[in-house]
Amino acid sequence: MEVTRKGALEIQTPAQMDNNERAAIKAEEAKKAPDAIQYALESFTHRCFQTAKEHKDRFITPKLLESQRQYDGEYEASVLAQIQEMGGTEVFMNITQTKADALFSWLRDIVNPAGDRAFGLDITPIPSLPPEIENEVVQNVVNDLRERVIEQGMTPEDVANYAAEMYDQRIHDLVAEAKKRAKRHEDKIYDQFVEGEFFASMEDMIRDLCKFKTAWMKGPIVRKKKRLEYDSQDDGSLIPSPKEVDVPTYSAPSPFDMYPAPSASSVAKAPYICETIEISGSELSALRNVEGYQTAKIEMILSTMPNGYRIGKVESFEVQEAENRDPEKTIENTATYDAVEFWGSVPRHMLKDFGIAGEGDDYEYVSITSLSIAGHIIRAIQNPSPIGLYPYHATSAKKQNRSIWGKSIPEMIKEIQSAYASTHRALINNMALGAGPQVAVNVDCLQPGDNPRKITPMKVWLYSGKGDPVGSRQPVHFFHPEIKSQEIIAVAKNYEDMADDRTAIPRYAYGNADVGGAGKTAAGLSMLMSNAAKGVRVVAGNVDRDIISSMVSMQHTWNLVYLDESWNDIKGDAIVVPRGVLAILVKEQLQLRRQEFLNLTNNPTDLAIMGRKGRARLLTAIATNLDIDPTDLIPTDEELDRQARASLEQQMVPPGPEGGAPLPEGVAQEGVLQ
Repeated sequence: MEVTRKGALEIQTPAQMDNNERAAIKAEEAKKAPDAIQYALESFTHRCFQTAKEHKDRFITPKLLESQRQYDGEYEASVLAQIQEMGGTEVFMNITQTKADALFSWLRDIVNPAGDRAFGLDITPIPSLPPEIENEVVQNVVNDLRERVIEQGMTPEDVANYAAEMYDQRIHDLVAEAKKRAKRHEDKIYDQFVEGEFFASMEDMIRDLCKFKTAWMKGPIVRKKKRLEYDSQDDGSLIPSPKEVDVPTYSAPSPFDMYPAPSASSVAKAPYICETIEISGSELSALRNVEGYQTAKIEMILSTMPNGYRIGKVESFEVQEAENRDPEKTIENTATYDAVEFWGSVPRHMLKDFGIAGEGDDYEYVSITSLSIAGHIIRAIQNPSPIGLYPYHATSAKKQNRSIWGKSIPEMIKEIQSAYASTHRALINNMALGAGPQVAVNVDCLQPGDNPRKITPMKVWLYSGKGDPVGSRQPVHFFHPEIKSQEIIAVAKNYEDMADDRTAIPRYAYGNADVGGAGKTAAGLSMLMSNAAKGVRVVAGNVDRDIISSMVSMQHTWNLVYLDESWNDIKGDAIVVPRGVLAILVKEQLQLRRQEFLNLTNNPTDLAIMGRKGRARLLTAIATNLDIDPTDLIPTDEELDRQARASLEQQMVPPGPEGGAPLPEGVAQEGVLQ
């Protein structure tokens, strides 16, 4: 439809208004750009970002904003205008937030289980270890075989049989060593997660997962952090000394700041991924002294754009309001720069201007990361990952084929939420109408000056009867509109049931006591809860595969490549098999089975088979799942060995005279060797 005019009024379609607004934003960006982009790499990365931004602004960002408003209990502008035109209450009865918060609590308990970890490292059936460890095991077998051949004169058949036995023993030794290294490496990764704020970022990611189409995690990204260490002095004393160390860190970028390639179906299959990052003027100035940053480019940006630079976003102010930021904080009163962090592959010849091309074919694609402001790259390096992985991890509550953007809880129940809110508005309006009497007044019958709108107790109504000469009508008539609350509440409950089914998060899962049928008994409610868990397992499985497993694997690879020789004792098989969050869902059932096993083996026969150490390990596992520190209750293997030796020595001490207590040390007894 073309633009039409009526007199002085210009009429445009919404699509035309949107296009005009985008064109105005692009023109404003062109004015702000300090200079034309000089290098091919800058042109390439800037073009990639603009393509991703245009696609997201058109198809994704409006839905993100709708989800945010629905979660916050705010009507769309068009819907609110219709409600105001009709009159009545504007209340938004929010079922979306209830469902999203219930899912958040459920997933948070799974990701941060008490006394346990949501991840772990396992080994392959035939693990690989560093060559020096494998050579040591093989050499031990060879030496032992050589000694046996020389001493016992073994035949070739005996040698073959013994070699087969030694191979099995070698595999056993390799597995035992690999398990020890995997456990030490798991402890190291957990320590890195704690120091790098992984779990706090994970909570932010889960909160986004419950509200938006896709939630994001980022890491490991190495950053400098100050840490208090102790320096040893000549006199043996220790003096605290703050030092900067490289620490892998983690964060949860806002979905509003992420711009994957339009064709991306997953992070691994994305041609490139961009993220917008806010940098203050002081932070940007400080980067001039950091190795790897382009000092001249930074100074040029600071001089030509002293008030900052913002990427034109149609939804900028609404996004800031949605994220509880001050939308009035514009670039006129604060020097803030929107930078674009690019991760992707580019032809090698584009990297020559930045000195990071390396050796190889000019048209070979190289994985890089860059940071740019207004299209000007201030930092560009090759991807630190040895296999070119992006440090981003994304998942959704409900995935959609061939798209990195999934479906959110608000989107799943959008029409149900609309009908639910409408039903409650009708209920409130109906209750308001029926809360008091409606009054009909024949004003012709009233005395002059009498105010029919002022009704008070014991009011005396004076009327002349002029308007009703035969007295067939009452001058004042009170009546009550019919209240339909029960019928409307039944309709609202029907929508609640539909929301339960659509989200797989039933009301009884988050404490609603109004459960009928099987839910009235403890066993029945347990069965219902188990069935409800099947729904959340799908979401938990997405978190497991796309976030936790991915990040553990990437951190494992980073440790193998970048940790120094002091950590060689944790390096081993590079294949990671995290336990994942799904194992935590059956934790309670597993605990019951362990308790049954503990009671079943509490007899002399089984105790003799298990031994004191086996019993202690079983008790340790049960105490750990009960969030009880087993070290306070259960002795270690070394302590059990000491107790066994002490008991044996006590039994070997010779008795005293006539079977009494042992003699004091140094006192001889006849017939006893001292």
